[in-house]
Amino acid sequence: MDVMDQGLALPNAPTYQNRLRVIGRQLDLYGYQYINLSEVGGGFLVRALNPEDRSPEALEFPDRDVPHLLAAAFDARREPRRLRSTTPLLPGGYEDFLRAVGWRFDERTAAAVTVTELDNFVAIGGMTLGDGSERGALQTFQEVLRGEEIAYLIEQARRRRSDIGRERTA
Repeated sequence: MDVMDQGLALPNAPTYQNRLRVIGRQLDLYGYQYINLSEVGGGFLVRALNPEDRSPEALEFPDRDVPHLLAAAFDARREPRRLRSTTPLLPGGYEDFLRAVGWRFDERTAAAVTVTELDNFVAIGGMTLGDGSERGALQTFQEVLRGEEIAYLIEQARRRRSDIGRERTA
């Protein structure tokens, strides 16, 4: 069933939250683990371990594919939950985590973002306007997220979605 038939409007702007969410969903669906995600012109490149033989693979996610992948993700919400790719740091998989990280990037008005997962932490980073103005100088930022910070980030995202859901039904 088409998302538009359900009266749900897909977001128009290609936010990091939406783009990273669909990348996370694909990583979960195919069982990839231990990612290194980089924004490049026109989309994202991801290096991830193949679940079959744990060999590294390079995956490309062009921005032009996001509308289709996002529509598929919305349609899949009505289906039973599929198995998710998990690692010790991300027991809930990549979709929820990358969506939450994407929201954080959007809040910062970030660009040139990266997400690197290692055994004990995930490093996220990118560029942002230093003084918040459109003409300001770019500055780099980087955060190291460990288990507690990751769990908190995902819980915050779930609360935001829950609050939005309550607002729509009120």
